[in-house]
Amino acid sequence: MLGDSAKTLAAQTDSGAYRGPIVGETEHHLIQRQSARTGIAHPKDLLDRQPEIGENVRINYSDAKGVVREFRERAKAQERGR
Repeated sequence: MLGDSAKTLAAQTDSGAYRGPIVGETEHHLIQRQSARTGIAHPKDLLDRQPEIGENVRINYSDAKGVVREFRERAKAQERGR
């Protein structure tokens, strides 16, 4: 999870793009880790699907609608291809 000194920021729902693991949730928001000390709060009602905690996803917003896609880091995908 995020440390005691972490900040949680609201997602920019007009045109934001975020990627990272989902680390928590509240009744109305999912929390996505952006960095060691920063989390992004995504309003659940704007997302096209609800990712699970621990799922690594990319969330892109356009016109206050969030599209959730599975996100795999390139290095891991390349290792699997060998």
